[in-house]
Amino acid sequence: MLFIAAFATTWAQRIAALVGAIGYGLLGFMMVERMSVDIKRKTSDKNFLMVMTLGSFLINYYALSSYLKNYFVPLLLVGPGLLLGLWIYFKAK
Repeated sequence: MLFIAAFATTWAQRIAALVGAIGYGLLGFMMVERMSVDIKRKTSDKNFLMVMTLGSFLINYYALSSYLKNYFVPLLLVGPGLLLGLWIYFKAK
């Protein structure tokens, strides 16, 4: 995503790629922290994780699809992050 942020042709692609990269970075940190600590979290934490997962996926998908001018390849590249976020969301009780 940072590659797209550096070499994109429009500012919308650059901003979306930068925000998406930051979002996926935070999401990765939250997931590692979630898996390593076995403490029951509040519902608001769980809902924030879902919002972060969906928001980061949509922003990254937009940046990749507009940069590559393809709609299938971005699903392969950012889809695993979405699946991991959904898995953590539904696994948490």
